[in-house]
Amino acid sequence: MKVGADNRGDFRLPATVVRAFFPDGAIEIQRLGAGLINDSFVVTLRSGDTKTRAVLQRINTTVFKFPEQVMANMAQVLAHFHARSADDTLRMPVLYATVAGQTFYPDATGDCWRLMSYLEDTRGFTQVQNVAQARAVGTALGKFHRTLADMPLAGLFDTLPGFHITPHYLAAYDAIDKAVAGTDAMAQNCMAMIEAGRATATVIDDAVHKGILRPRVMHGDPKLNNFLFAEDGASVVSLIDLDTVKPGLYHYDIADCIRSVCNVAGEEGQDAGSLFDITYCGALLSGYMRSAGAVFTAQEYALLPAAIVLMPYELGLRFFSDHLQGDRYFKTDHPRHNLQRAQRQFELWQALRAQETALQEVMAACKV
Repeated sequence: MKVGADNRGDFRLPATVVRAFFPDGAIEIQRLGAGLINDSFVVTLRSGDTKTRAVLQRINTTVFKFPEQVMANMAQVLAHFHARSADDTLRMPVLYATVAGQTFYPDATGDCWRLMSYLEDTRGFTQVQNVAQARAVGTALGKFHRTLADMPLAGLFDTLPGFHITPHYLAAYDAIDKAVAGTDAMAQNCMAMIEAGRATATVIDDAVHKGILRPRVMHGDPKLNNFLFAEDGASVVSLIDLDTVKPGLYHYDIADCIRSVCNVAGEEGQDAGSLFDITYCGALLSGYMRSAGAVFTAQEYALLPAAIVLMPYELGLRFFSDHLQGDRYFKTDHPRHNLQRAQRQFELWQALRAQETALQEVMAACKV
């Protein structure tokens, strides 16, 4: 079955992939979502007279060079979560094993595949609809962090070295030839924004080196569309896309979640100026702190505003660097897509900087 094209080209789904997990094969396969990294499909499986829907994903081995480590982390985190969670309002997917007993299947072309349970009666959003949804997202992320807070890090791989370390992205950006940007006004503005934020880009990394912040098990990509809501949209029932679970900082997770949820213009918005909704931010943080506030020391909590402000700067830097390098990392729909994404993030960064006083007030109100 041939599926649609992206910036990495067409590909043909080998029939052996589904049969590696289910010998009876699939009745139907449909593309799922529009993720920036992996390719996802909903497959309807048949086992005797029973039909079951599951999620089949092709792991992007350009981004995740060691998919076996990604799957080892994912399996360990899910096992810990399922063993420790006493709260069944947050459900996590279950991995299917292959017929050979593995959690993933490498096909003959070198692609790597996994199959997971499909969470029925759920829906996703690309923008929050109200304050209650923002609070529900924060509550779910807090539950996720609280459940994994005591998980040992020793058995986990660092599957993305340098991930969310802003000085690392700056160093990589500095090594890129900027001549490709030419005189393009949007590109020139992105470069100006990068220079404007350079002096504060090390604040979180410095706190790690000083021992103020310590790594825990982070999700790594808690943007809004990775939270699955109940069909009525009132509560979050799952947090998906666990490729990036690894040792890292809760600060990165919270900041990236706020960056996604509180940008009311949306990740791909085209209107002038992203807007940061401080009310959504307060609701998300209040939900989070009620669920997991006890995991932070006073010093750790005091650094959250700096992380929140830094996150859109970092992502803008990453999008722009990828644009300059020919869109190697993030999927794109057109040649200027990553450039436009970068511009949106820098606009959000500016909006956040303009509301730093209000952000501090929200943080003080949410502290437990």
